[in-house]
Amino acid sequence: MIFVDDALNTAEVGLLFRYSLREAYVQQKRGRKPIEMTSPVFFLSHMFGKYDYFGEVKPWHRSEFSLQKRFLLGSAGRLDAVGEVMKVWNRVPFPLLVYPNQRVRHHIENNAFFLNRALEFMADEQYTLRTTFVGDDLLLAKIPLLDLLQMKELISLRASYGRLSDRNDPGQSPNLYTFPAASYKYGSAPYVEGAIGITNLLGFLRVEYVHRFTYRDLPDALLGGIRVDVTL
Repeated sequence: MIFVDDALNTAEVGLLFRYSLREAYVQQKRGRKPIEMTSPVFFLSHMFGKYDYFGEVKPWHRSEFSLQKRFLLGSAGRLDAVGEVMKVWNRVPFPLLVYPNQRVRHHIENNAFFLNRALEFMADEQYTLRTTFVGDDLLLAKIPLLDLLQMKELISLRASYGRLSDRNDPGQSPNLYTFPAASYKYGSAPYVEGAIGITNLLGFLRVEYVHRFTYRDLPDALLGGIRVDVTL
């Protein structure tokens, strides 16, 4: 990937390792279908890059570790959980720091945060947790009409927290880009947002309301919104 700015040019290359226990699939004509969904999946990646910063070429490294796991909760439903740790090891300008994966459009992505703006939180070490519960034989299944429509309950919670070292803080380290006006360091609390909604409506529709629980007093904070997804 190449990022180009009037004063910043970067290039990077990386390795990604994936490991799962007891993973199994059925091969079909146009893809493969998983038949074992509860095994934990581990990801480990490392990116190495160089950036040309006002004519001076410097190296940088970023590492990421993640673990995802599905928990079956009997007839109540299932819980999917993903935890991630990311770290930048060098002194870098803010475009090369780490941020929560963010999407503000209406389309749903399970691995994204919806109500934090791009570059809202600055960190060179970040921790994220994403959980999603989908009901099965729970409340909606007890109502004949809703059960006929195949509706299922959905509750999700997403949280991120990070730290910014002095070497990557423009207020503490000279010759770094100044942060954008709408960017902040994490305080003592994590950023948290949650959603409640329905999924599998008519077998393909998902609708949810997303609510921001922390950092609601920041200027121009996105406090809530409706998200819609269609799976064909």
